[in-house]
Amino acid sequence: MRPSGRVLVIYNAQIDWAVGTGVPAGGEAGIDVSGANTLSLIGTTATDRRIRAYIQSGGASTNVGIFGLGSHTMFRNLNPGATTFKLRYRSLSGHPIDFDNRATTAILL
Repeated sequence: MRPSGRVLVIYNAQIDWAVGTGVPAGGEAGIDVSGANTLSLIGTTATDRRIRAYIQSGGASTNVGIFGLGSHTMFRNLNPGATTFKLRYRSLSGHPIDFDNRATTAILL
């Protein structure tokens, strides 16, 4: 981390699934920070560090959702030292969700 304590993190993921009629499905991905700075996504409402795809599927026997999502977050006032930015992801519905083409880029400012 540079003395400015600022870093721009850019992240994206393709979130996709196939489910039966009337079953809601979706997934989310977000940035977890560890090391000299710690910001966890688990048990928080850190919506500024998340991307989400969710759908209440309709009348077809199988509904497929494929969403390519991306976002960015500017972190400020971080402590000096080695910091890891990790993309974490999960299903929002209890159904199998695939996360493909994941990428995370951190730019020290």
